[in-house]
Amino acid sequence: QARSGLRDVAALLDTRATPEEAAGYKDWLIGVARASAAASLEDKGFLGFGGTSVNDAERAAVDEVALLLGRPAPGA
Repeated sequence: QARSGLRDVAALLDTRATPEEAAGYKDWLIGVARASAAASLEDKGFLGFGGTSVNDAERAAVDEVALLLGRPAPGA
């Protein structure tokens, strides 16, 4: 359902907003997804030091959000 919703949002923005407004809102949504993915450390390592802020699955999910919105992936 989330994928379908993102496609619907992209289509609505593309038809109802200016290109600049649509791009800005889509980029904001991608930023929200990226911030959610980075909200906590994964694999905290020895005594909680180190770790990764975004794992591969989270990075792939953020890239998919960008793809569904018709925007370049943040890592690209």
